[in-house]
Amino acid sequence: MREQATEGQSPQGGNNASDIPLILQGTSSPSLGKPERQHGTETASLPTCPVPHRELSRTYGEDYIVLLTRDPSWLFAYWEITPAAWSQVRGNLHDHECRTVLRIYHLDPEVNLPQTYFDITVQPFSQAWHIQTGKRGGSYQAGIGIRTLDGTYREISRSNIVTAPRGSVSPIIDEEWLTIQEFQWVSRHPQPGHSPMEWQRRRQGRITALGPYPTSPGIFSPMGTPPQVP
Repeated sequence: MREQATEGQSPQGGNNASDIPLILQGTSSPSLGKPERQHGTETASLPTCPVPHRELSRTYGEDYIVLLTRDPSWLFAYWEITPAAWSQVRGNLHDHECRTVLRIYHLDPEVNLPQTYFDITVQPFSQAWHIQTGKRGGSYQAGIGIRTLDGTYREISRSNIVTAPRGSVSPIIDEEWLTIQEFQWVSRHPQPGHSPMEWQRRRQGRITALGPYPTSPGIFSPMGTPPQVP
């Protein structure tokens, strides 16, 4: 009789074995390796694997300089010069006989060749610099090196070419636009090898050619069906 009563009741005092799932709802079995929960609160944490902590390298052991545009009048450059490159470019010069300089080249936009330049003296161990160009827009390139007392410039590395934004409204203005109806017609009747603007220019030429002849004002109305252009 004792064994029958024990088999029919749960340890929590339920009436029969069918109540066990409701009583243990939300509780994980310890044999499955899951954390135990009491009233929705986790009482045991899962085992964690330690992640090795490594800092990013501040240098890459290469000689380079990178130039970026910040706004129409400001640039930003960052660089890395190895001790071997500094030693080679300085030669037998002492610290007071040379200066570390950024040379900023203003380029011809057509051929990307230097037109003018100016130098900025920077700290010997600096790695970045904000540069004010004194003008809005333009193409630039930067070099990093040393300048001797007699004005000789010894370059170590040259940067990429950047173009600063003009800082004003673009002078390019589209004089003619397709109407919505014309654009929809061109989209439904594509002309091989022709763009919508090419279609518009040829259409305007036909209208100009018909100028001396009396035509109805609505013959080329956008609301009508545009003529097909071969």
